[in-house]
Amino acid sequence: MFVFAFVLVFLCQKSVSLPALRCSVIKTLLLSSYTLPMVGLFDIYAPQRVILLFFIKLATRPLLLIFVVYVCMIRPPAGRADTCVLRKHGWFIITYHVILVVYSVFQQFKPDSIWYPVSAYVILVWSAICPLQIWRLLRADTEYWRGMGKRVCSLQHVAYHSQPRSRLQTASAVNEGISSHGIHILIETHRDLLIDFAHLELKRKIRSGNHVATFGGRLRSKKAVAVKVYTPQQFTEEVVGEFSHEAALCASLRHPNVVEFVGLCVCPPTVCLVFELCQCTLEDVLAKRGNSRERGQTTWFNHKNE
Repeated sequence: MFVFAFVLVFLCQKSVSLPALRCSVIKTLLLSSYTLPMVGLFDIYAPQRVILLFFIKLATRPLLLIFVVYVCMIRPPAGRADTCVLRKHGWFIITYHVILVVYSVFQQFKPDSIWYPVSAYVILVWSAICPLQIWRLLRADTEYWRGMGKRVCSLQHVAYHSQPRSRLQTASAVNEGISSHGIHILIETHRDLLIDFAHLELKRKIRSGNHVATFGGRLRSKKAVAVKVYTPQQFTEEVVGEFSHEAALCASLRHPNVVEFVGLCVCPPTVCLVFELCQCTLEDVLAKRGNSRERGQTTWFNHKNE
């Protein structure tokens, strides 16, 4: 139980560090030893009631599956391993407990049955696969952090190259002075609109300005989006207010003729507004309509002359 729960508790931590590892060990010890007080009380006050103790252990031991189902399927930890790998790991643990229940029943009531050694062999093989499952889960988590590092480097690269050369020295000094309080306010205000920067992939630059660059990219490797990357010199209350107002305004505009606002991404020293990627500009549409009208007028004029 400790081995199964430890990895999931560690994935629920907010960081990958030694303090998080120690905290995970302590929490897992408490989580996996909840049956010990119950068994101790029965050994002291009712040592003869072996069958009752067996059924109580059989009923209380799978209670750990509530935590497993919640973490792996209902609400996976944000920003950690792939949810598909988490679900597979959850089903692996559930299957193990089902086999364990079958094995315990045969051990208690049918020790002479052929199914008792068969269930013992199955649970032995299933337990041997456990290290492989844990390795797959930790590998998926490692791949996520590697992907996040690549996204951070790409966004920092964008922030560096989207500014004029005369401002590069100023920008490098400003990065250290960005207000964490302002970033926190921006994140808390638009928590429902936030997009994890690890899910953004920038492809090509569309246009660039003084402190703004627009890129075409993909969200979660599927949806084509346009990313407006802002690099403000500092997160003052005025700047935070401007970004909050623009994000709220874009989120409130829902119309077929208005570009869809996908979300907000905060990755210091950049703030990204993510929109749907339009295939052409309004100027292109109007020019196309103008050309079609000219062709229609020319055709009508030719028919009239004939």
